Amino acid sequence: MSYRILWSHVILGVLYAFGVLGARADAPLDFFDAVVVIPPGLSVPEAHAVEMLVDEVAARSLARWTVQQSWPNGDVPVVAVGQQSALESFGGNLGAGVTPAAPEKPEGYRLKSMEGRGAATVFVLGNDARGVLFGCGRLLRELRMTREAVVLDGPID
Repeated sequence: MSYRILWSHVILGVLYAFGVLGARADAPLDFFDAVVVIPPGLSVPEAHAVEMLVDEVAARSLARWTVQQSWPNGDVPVVAVGQQSALESFGGNLGAGVTPAAPEKPEGYRLKSMEGRGAATVFVLGNDARGVLFGCGRLLRELRMTREAVVLDGPID
């Protein structure tokens, strides 16, 4: 083996060891022990959308998400679900960093994942009640679920 090939193998090995290569910037986000945060006064269709989300995650994994109106303490993953117009009432400290991505159209929604509070957070924001439903459905399609894992494969926006 020539020295050039040997040195290239050594350099690649060092880069992998220090995480320069092979490390993904979009590492999977773990939502197995997540809490679903909702705004106060959720409409009936929005409540059904949240119930469907929680039930489907439970059916596809061993995860049992709880639903509450306040942000959990500590490093607990959060799935925040509600209308964009109610974001201030349930968005917590991260809510200010979520801005609308598109003009407000009926049935529109936005998914936005973030890190910054010690655990993964994903916002499901609808422009109206049907937008919340469609956003919850999209989140279900984006999550990779097994009996022991509920994972978002990378950031979503």
